[in-house]
Amino acid sequence: MNTSGQRTMLLIESLGLTKNGFAQQIGVSSTVINGIVKDEHKPGPKVLEGIKARYPQVSTDWLLSGTGDMLTKNGDSASFGDQVIERFEVEMKNLREMFTQQLSAKDNQIAGLQRTIDALLTSRERSFHKPATVPAGVPMMSKNLAVSGTA
Repeated sequence: MNTSGQRTMLLIESLGLTKNGFAQQIGVSSTVINGIVKDEHKPGPKVLEGIKARYPQVSTDWLLSGTGDMLTKNGDSASFGDQVIERFEVEMKNLREMFTQQLSAKDNQIAGLQRTIDALLTSRERSFHKPATVPAGVPMMSKNLAVSGTA
């Protein structure tokens, strides 16, 4: 068996199940199992945890990499599969923390921009409603301007 999809299908067949039945047994959707069997993606943590919970004798090492036998002797499928799941969980936690920090920084940036916009609008309103002042020494124009010098 070359791919994890092919190994998953072999496991399903050896359990005497359909893809839908297997999906129900391990608590995932049939779409997830179909994607794995078609090699669109590899089994993720939820799939591996479901398999380990329902079928502890299945080797996650075999399922993911083809290493060893499909079934373990003592139901000990902890090594590689558990490491993958544990590493995935750590990485997800790190990503969640990083995204939370970035989101907080962006929220602060947006709040700062909003304060700047509010200040600009307020100053514009003040200057818009102020009466115009003429600097000293500049003559005021009269409303009654006469045009002269026509011959």
